[in-house]
This record gives sequence, C-alpha cells and structure tokens, in this order.
Amino acid sequence: MKNRKTAFGIIAAVLLIMLLLTAGSEEGAAPPTEGRLTITGLEEYEGCYVIAEGSTEDDLGLFFAKDINSQNVKFSGGRIINGSVTLNVWIFTDSGELEPYNGNDENVFISLLIFRKKMITESTNEDDFSGMGEIYPVEFQNGIASTECGDMEDDFWKDFL
Repeated sequence: MKNRKTAFGIIAAVLLIMLLLTAGSEEGAAPPTEGRLTITGLEEYEGCYVIAEGSTEDDLGLFFAKDINSQNVKFSGGRIINGSVTLNVWIFTDSGELEPYNGNDENVFISLLIFRKKMITESTNEDDFSGMGEIYPVEFQNGIASTECGDMEDDFWKDFL
C-alpha cells in the first residue's frame, strides 16, 4: 500500500506539471500533430487508457495522449485495444506551449501512466490509476515511433496493480 501511495504521489506531481504546462493555450485544444507513438505488449491492461511524457538528455520535452484540451484541463488517454495503444505526440516549446512533433530523436525516455478512465483531469484520483511504467530507449523518425513493453527497463510498475 505504501508503494502504491508513493507511486500515486509521483503520478499526481507529473500530472500537475503537465496540466500547468498545457494550460497556456488560448484555444484550449492542442494543435493537430502527425507525431505518433505505438506501444504494444500491454495485454494486462486491456481496456485501460494511457498518457505519457518523454524526455532526452538534451531536455527534449514530449507529451503523449489521444487528445488534450488545456482550456478545460483535460487529457484524453489512448485506449489499449488488443494489447496496443497509439498516442499522438506533441513537443513542449521553451515558452511552455504545445506544438506538433515531427522530430528525429534517439534515446527518448518515456514514462507511461495507465488509468481506468479515459478523461484525466485535476480531479483524477488513486482509484482511477491502474499502473505505470518506463520505456527506454525509443527512437523517433519524422515524429513516429513504435516500441514494446518488453523494452521496459524494469518491471517495478507491475507492483502497483
């Protein structure tokens, strides 16, 4: 139980930072993006929803979700179907805005957050949380990447189910 509360505290902090960073858009909805990340090997979480954030040693900041609306402070997670999920990818600018991502980056470290509900908001709580994980390294070409959970650095996240 202590591990679960610690993990959820970390997740809540990450969500708060993401909410604050995306709150700057006047229009609310994040701009359309061609960037995509497909993650396979998620059979254990069938029907759950995923959002994620990514970074590199060069401080590249990426955000992964199905959709984002910063005006309403909501993230729409991508649904895991047949053990797979595809998320849209945005990059954080120096001014904190989200822009479409189409980069070519290697060694991207991705932190996954898995939830039981689709809409992740500031009122999301521990009961909505299903799991978390890390994937490294992921390589993007023209904003697109695919990876398997078999590439996980370790399986600590499975302890939080």
